[in-house]
Amino acid sequence: MIDQNTSYVVCKRDLKSFYGPISNILTLTHEDFDKIDGYLNDEDQNLLLQISHKFKNKMRNYLKSRGFGVDSVVFQNYCLIQLQRKQHEVGLIFFLDHERKLIADEVVAIGTYNQLILTNEGILKRALKHKSSQIIVVHNHPRGSVTPSKKDICFTNGLKKSCEALDINFLASLIVGGEYLIGIQFSKDK
Repeated sequence: MIDQNTSYVVCKRDLKSFYGPISNILTLTHEDFDKIDGYLNDEDQNLLLQISHKFKNKMRNYLKSRGFGVDSVVFQNYCLIQLQRKQHEVGLIFFLDHERKLIADEVVAIGTYNQLILTNEGILKRALKHKSSQIIVVHNHPRGSVTPSKKDICFTNGLKKSCEALDINFLASLIVGGEYLIGIQFSKDK
């Protein structure tokens, strides 16, 4: 259940409705191949990973070519494809310019199945390195829950204040869980 006091639904999407059977290829991980070892030879596995990689690059190039927000279907699908089937928490940061065009997206932390350690300092250093004026933070909950933890909420509010001090616009903090992408509400306190 989504706690409406701390979060809002950005989207609920079954990637198959957008990409059909290819959605299974787009979200394949190395762990998936380990589970199906013996069904595909190395050449076939590499081919599927190359297809997935090329598609993700096309989506990334689309986001670099035009401004976007969290309501962009391409952005939402990109987040889901990147994080939906991960077996551990992953922190993905989108660094944007003043026109909301993607400068870079980076995995800045990989955690365990229920914990991720992100630091304001680490994220802000990367934002300054990229000369980014805006950021979006996305992480996943491998168990499928999209309810933000107290740590998620505290981190989001702390990063918002740190971004304001450096004149970086913190657009959103999002969680991928199952077929959902939700946003964490910023604290109203100043």
